[in-house]
Amino acid sequence: MSRIGRQWGFTPGEKRAILFVCTALLIGYGYLLYRNQAVSETIPLSHQDSLAIAAIRDACDWHNPENSAESSPGRIIDINCAGQVQFEKLPGIGPVIAARIIEERSRRGGFEKIDDLLEVKGIGPKRLNAIRKMVECQPLKD
Repeated sequence: MSRIGRQWGFTPGEKRAILFVCTALLIGYGYLLYRNQAVSETIPLSHQDSLAIAAIRDACDWHNPENSAESSPGRIIDINCAGQVQFEKLPGIGPVIAARIIEERSRRGGFEKIDDLLEVKGIGPKRLNAIRKMVECQPLKD
């Protein structure tokens, strides 16, 4: 850059400004590529999956628990309605296990009892006992 700067007569401040603009453009372009890639990788849902999601939403009197005041720590969460963020607030449950819980719930069409969480990879008796008093399992409405 120093050779270009001398050749075209840029001051050190101008060189930094050019470098900043180029970096911002590259980061912006990288973000656009990432965003377009993420959108193109969405998986289309089958009609049966759409019906299962609609049934779960209706059964939970659907609202967005991620953003509601009800998702505060200390509140008992329903494992048939909780979202990723709510599961992650439980002790010993991180993003990976939270995603596995949601995946298992979707696969089954909902949980029947709290002990069904033992079917989720990463949740054993010890972890289940640690969260047992913080979760509940309300039956899904028909």
